[in-house]
Amino acid sequence: VVSPATLLHPHTDFAQRYWTTLLKAGDTVIDATVGNGHDAAVLAEALGRAGGGTLLCLDAQAVALERSQERLRGVLAEWELREGADEWLAVQRSSGVELVVRWVEGCHAATLRTLPPRSAALVVFNL
Repeated sequence: VVSPATLLHPHTDFAQRYWTTLLKAGDTVIDATVGNGHDAAVLAEALGRAGGGTLLCLDAQAVALERSQERLRGVLAEWELREGADEWLAVQRSSGVELVVRWVEGCHAATLRTLPPRSAALVVFNL
């Protein structure tokens, strides 16, 4: 008998719940392997609840970024969304909370080397 509490992906569920406890307003978080955008969606929602911040989404494949962008459009449907080519600004209509989402196609290792030390509150890798 399988318990209804059994999770399909317990390691990702556990990690995502933990991430949401770490974030505060103004934080920068990085999804270094954005893929289909599942983690990015959780991070965007968590940053919104925390009071806003910056989400940097990295992937080596353009198609992965496109899929992630589509997923985030759904997550941010209640937000005013201003989309640029490589950066979005999402403003929560009810509170004015701002979320910046940056999209980078390329090698995560190379991109991460360009960032100042300790500039991100959280860096997520999920392959």
